[in-house]
Amino acid sequence: MMEFAWIGNDYIRAIEAILSPGGLWYGDTVWFEGDYNDPDPEVNTEENLYHLAYNSWECVSVEPLDNHKRFVINATKQQYIDLEAEEQSLSNDDEESDSDSRFVIHPLPILLACSSEGGGGDYKGTNEDLVGLWVGDRVYTDDVIPEGYDKAKITFREC
Repeated sequence: MMEFAWIGNDYIRAIEAILSPGGLWYGDTVWFEGDYNDPDPEVNTEENLYHLAYNSWECVSVEPLDNHKRFVINATKQQYIDLEAEEQSLSNDDEESDSDSRFVIHPLPILLACSSEGGGGDYKGTNEDLVGLWVGDRVYTDDVIPEGYDKAKITFREC
């Protein structure tokens, strides 16, 4: 999962496009399932959800957004995450750093991950207990916060 879980990554920008208003999956329930996960006990099969989807998937062609949407919005929990604030927070944290590259973790893959165990791209960092917190929720991306929604205080930083 961490191979692509960065703000600005083309794959993430494509996911943002498909989850934004007018996108194919706008307001849908979406999750990230790794090929290494155990089979889901609620599904009567010996395959995990990744392999079930892989064996019956339909290719969807999506152009990545030129610029990422500012907010990740959880319609189920009526919460949002401000991605620009995440970028600013990391910039402030690394002000003294002499590193040329600053990667900001995009929270969507982590919050929608069915698991973060057993694979080479697992998330290891702050708030590991929040992996999968939004699995099963309706989410989307937008530049506008719906009225009455609360800011989710969720930050992910790799160790």
